[in-house]
Amino acid sequence: MPRAYCPRMTLKLISFALCPFVQRAVITLKEKGQSPDIEYIDLANKPEWFLKISPRGKVPVLVVDGSPLFESQAIVEYLEDTIPEPALRPSDPVERARDRAWFALASEDLFMNHFRLDHSKDEASVKKALAALHTALDRVEEAMQGRAYLSGDGARFGLADVAMAPFLMRAEITKKRGWVDLFAGRPNIRAWADRVLARETVQTSVRPDFEAESLAAVTRAEAWLVSHPGVL
Repeated sequence: MPRAYCPRMTLKLISFALCPFVQRAVITLKEKGQSPDIEYIDLANKPEWFLKISPRGKVPVLVVDGSPLFESQAIVEYLEDTIPEPALRPSDPVERARDRAWFALASEDLFMNHFRLDHSKDEASVKKALAALHTALDRVEEAMQGRAYLSGDGARFGLADVAMAPFLMRAEITKKRGWVDLFAGRPNIRAWADRVLARETVQTSVRPDFEAESLAAVTRAEAWLVSHPGVL
């Protein structure tokens, strides 16, 4: 028999403070009414106990009654399976598959290229990352036509929105710093981002010092954008 969620089940999330993949798990837990127990680690100095439970040496890891689960999409779907209400996954199989596909685009085309945009040390690398982001975002803008949300039939917040929310937050911070507005000329994404970022579960999915810590990280990396605000 599949294991159903029990209020006495212990859930512990292993995290790195700036990781967008961890943020997906936190948002899902909060949407399910859970107050996650989070332990932060330093990815530059990974503890031995963490390396023993994380096959890829990456976060997030969700420890369920002592059993570790890894990869953000797998964790999010586990939480949907075991804490089914409120439902974040569409009931229609095609819409479910579509939501899963957005996880890949967010991870590979948006998260990774936004990291390169923020952290690259030279103009050429920054512009290459920016071009890749524009290509991906044009596809998302088209997909959001006539929709309030990306998930399912577009009527309500769901897993595809969970997949994308960490990028939307980081893109908004990039705009606030005067570096580049990735939503400019994309009214569908702009309206959707406003809805997603207004959710308390999203706003509280990072630590209060998140913006300051992320700026400190790119400053330490000697990122090109830090010394060239407003150029793009």
